[in-house]
Amino acid sequence: MASSSQQGARKKCYDWAALFRAEQEWVEASPGLPKKAKVAAEPFCSDRVEIKTSSSGSGSRGRGLVLSAPVAEGELLFVCPAFVLAPRAELEAAVLERLRTCQEADYNRFFCLQEGPAGRAEIPEAIAFWGHTADAASSRSRKVDPERVRQVLRVNSIARDVLDEHGSAGEAALSGVWIQPSLMNHSCRPNVQQSFLGDLLVARAARPLAAGEELLIAYVSTLQPLHLRRDRLQEIFGFECRCPRCLLESVLLPLQIAKPILERLDAVVRDAASQKLPELASQLLDLAEQASRE
Repeated sequence: MASSSQQGARKKCYDWAALFRAEQEWVEASPGLPKKAKVAAEPFCSDRVEIKTSSSGSGSRGRGLVLSAPVAEGELLFVCPAFVLAPRAELEAAVLERLRTCQEADYNRFFCLQEGPAGRAEIPEAIAFWGHTADAASSRSRKVDPERVRQVLRVNSIARDVLDEHGSAGEAALSGVWIQPSLMNHSCRPNVQQSFLGDLLVARAARPLAAGEELLIAYVSTLQPLHLRRDRLQEIFGFECRCPRCLLESVLLPLQIAKPILERLDAVVRDAASQKLPELASQLLDLAEQASRE
């Protein structure tokens, strides 16, 4: 039977109503930062999450986050405050400023993040500590290599989406670095759902997960077709995704079939405003029939 401390590491009590009220302040302040840029909430990481060398959903091997025990759909995995959060154009400068005076542990955690596709497999401490970043500055200022920072940011910065009252999101104005989420690998069939509440990134299981499963997120939009996803992943992250979804799509809808259909769909969508509904519906039906024939 789990001890009370173990149970506490698996569950965390948050005032979610207060956190959502704080998020509303961020929505109203968008595209800038609200007056209170930090949300008052303790970091959390489930004790079922471990750092291990794994075969990720993309088909590559390396460091990843793996479950030591089953979790239920919707179960809270971690709540992580931003290491740095800033307007996209100012992110590099904000990170450099933070790194010059932050505590040594935070400095080391940042540079243990993956620097390009090779990455670093070894991390010298438990994942639970990675959500705790100290606000207090070091008494000494250090030199920081801007190029090393750019390498980390290129593959680890996350755009902070803000949903309006209709549930839609425009282009994100803010980007940041969240340490724990940056340790998760990619899959076009992710099993972790991420959301933002203020400067917090909240991660939950997107479906029931078994012990030994790796926690996976999507680095690119999963609404894109296979060839666009792979092109984007290769360009930014330097790998070709070979997750189960990608392998299935490559067999059922290869590029030579998918691309002409998608180009025609784009043309239909561009002209949608000038067409009447029956005409638009007819064109979409023709596309669906073409795809099924192929």
